[in-house]
Amino acid sequence: MRRRDLTKTLLASVAGVGESKAQPESCAPPCFPRTHAETASGVVPSLLIYTASPRIDPRRYGAVGDGTKDDTQAMQTALNVAQAGNGRVLIPEDFRMLCGPLSLTVGGVDALSNSLAIEGVSMVGSRIVAKPGSNLPLITLRSSNPAAVLQPAQLVLENFGLHNLGAAKTPGGHGMSLQGLAWIRISGVQIVGFDNGLEMINSLITLIDQQCQLDRNNTGLKISRLGGANAAQTTNLITVDHCRMVGNSRWAVEFSGGSQFVMRGCDLEQNGERGNGDSGALLTGTDLSGNFGLARIELYENWIEGNFGQTIHIQPLNSGLLTVSIEGGQVIASERGQALLIGTAAKPVHQVMLKNLYSPSPTDAWQINATYLTLINTLAANVKVNAVHHTYINALSSSGLLS
Repeated sequence: MRRRDLTKTLLASVAGVGESKAQPESCAPPCFPRTHAETASGVVPSLLIYTASPRIDPRRYGAVGDGTKDDTQAMQTALNVAQAGNGRVLIPEDFRMLCGPLSLTVGGVDALSNSLAIEGVSMVGSRIVAKPGSNLPLITLRSSNPAAVLQPAQLVLENFGLHNLGAAKTPGGHGMSLQGLAWIRISGVQIVGFDNGLEMINSLITLIDQQCQLDRNNTGLKISRLGGANAAQTTNLITVDHCRMVGNSRWAVEFSGGSQFVMRGCDLEQNGERGNGDSGALLTGTDLSGNFGLARIELYENWIEGNFGQTIHIQPLNSGLLTVSIEGGQVIASERGQALLIGTAAKPVHQVMLKNLYSPSPTDAWQINATYLTLINTLAANVKVNAVHHTYINALSSSGLLS
């Protein structure tokens, strides 16, 4: 064989290799074949170039993500497939899915068979945008009987945003509603512009962390329970860690039905309405504790400043005992009125401990009504106390040491 013929042969061989490598770009089906979860759900994917394992890409079912096309059915299909296979739904980068209400119902009693994750790339880059005017939550995840059964679900929701771009926050049109579920982690999620940003009903063992943002809703985080004072289940062990809640018009947090709520390292600013005492940063309800008979509120190292209305309002319980611990941070209102109101003269809160708190302005009034009160290393320029038993250690007001 002559040298130039050998060269032609080698070039042809290299070209052939290049062509075979480029072949998957055209992706003659199957590229990512139909999965067992899709078969179990009766789903036939329309775009096999997108994967369904280990994460399910909603573009596989026709999602476009341009914020204009209705992607509701594609995203609902992705959720259904993920639920069938204990899988994960991925919201891609620089994606805007326009969706109506999405929902899943979790049944059974085995947490290991009810694993589900919804993941994005970031709260800014991966968004689900609500179609305007809905009076239903954008995402509802619920147990089969949320009033009676706390269903273990192993939910992970992280790194995406829920946005309502309409000016009206339709009653019932919440961002996300979690009902009757246990074992939930919500991390790096942004929820903006809804009635309740995040609604939790009869929920157990939930961590909300990694700089979640619940901004410019009517209520940022609303925690409640179904069934009234004699409900079979209640909301318990809810922890909010290093999150931001800004510009919510009613309350940043309303904990109206449950037994233990912990918030640490959070930033609550510009919540509530000026002159409206039924709004502010944090409200707790009179119907806490449920069938446990004891409720506990714990706030650690939070920055609570520039809120309107009643900044923190801890209401006395209709029945049962309530203990309140507020430690570290700053509680400052932005208008004349109550910065901190705990209990009433007729119904004091059972036990209150305030430690290392700072509220230097005489316009930021504190009113504390408690059976047992402990103030440690605390400065409140304008504080009124009604306590049956009290202990003061380096507690200061404008008139000097409290004794």
